[in-house]
Amino acid sequence: MSYTRAIVLNACGGDLKIGFIGAGKVGVSLGKYLKDHHCNLTGYYSKTLESAKEAATFTQSTCFESKLALIEKSDIIFVTVNDNSISSVLLDIPTKYLENKILCHCSGALTAKEAFSALNCQNTSIYSLHPLCAVSSKTQSYKTFDKIAFFMEGSQSRFFEFEDFLKAAGLKVYRIKAELKKQYHLAASIVSNQVVAVCSKGIKVFKALGFDDKTAIEALSPLMAFNMDNIVKQGCVGALTGPVQRGDIQTIEKHLSCIDERQDRLLYCLLSKELVTLAKQKDPTKDFNHIDDLLNKEIKEST
Repeated sequence: MSYTRAIVLNACGGDLKIGFIGAGKVGVSLGKYLKDHHCNLTGYYSKTLESAKEAATFTQSTCFESKLALIEKSDIIFVTVNDNSISSVLLDIPTKYLENKILCHCSGALTAKEAFSALNCQNTSIYSLHPLCAVSSKTQSYKTFDKIAFFMEGSQSRFFEFEDFLKAAGLKVYRIKAELKKQYHLAASIVSNQVVAVCSKGIKVFKALGFDDKTAIEALSPLMAFNMDNIVKQGCVGALTGPVQRGDIQTIEKHLSCIDERQDRLLYCLLSKELVTLAKQKDPTKDFNHIDDLLNKEIKEST
């Protein structure tokens, strides 16, 4: 093992110094997690001094009034600002101050090169490290970080060193190819954001029965939670139930008779087509052609 890598493996004992530019939910949560796992946190710089002070107080680190001062004191700089600002936040820093530093952002959509493309630093290592979760709280989310998957890509030069450092702090780090970052973010968006859209559609239908938002959500939430728990335990095929899986075309026709909006009929049919694919895997002996034909006919009429 190289001397450099040995140092990194012991980094949580205090060798590498970590600074944050940006004091939002992700930056504060990650900083607090690293601090609690014995990493050497230098502190925070933020566009607003007050947020940097709050972050520094919460993580028992230092509030910096200039980016340059934080960079000079840090070996690893996490740039945890909004996606649109990452590429410009370091442009006013002379290149010599970024030499031999590790720069890392936490965007799910951007690669390291996309985010830091404007920098021209030969000896600076750049990475993206994305937590596959919704970071909803500055003061609470860090408590779950040891259970969350973090996906990383970036420079080859110090990849293993940085990966070892993060794993030594207890994070579950997985490598991803930069060219696959778009697909990675698509997958996360579907199971996170678009699931919300599907649930919203179901809640609206339930409310049409005469119930308010609160009652509809309370009534449907055990079903939603039960399904998600089953998916986690059994996978999508194992968790599949319902009329498509049973081959119950009469119930599917009843459902369609309740949907007046063409766009909503199309959504129902497209989702049902995916369920047919899963149903065929669950029971290869069953014939689903009659359901496929119905769904294809409805899709054609709705487009």
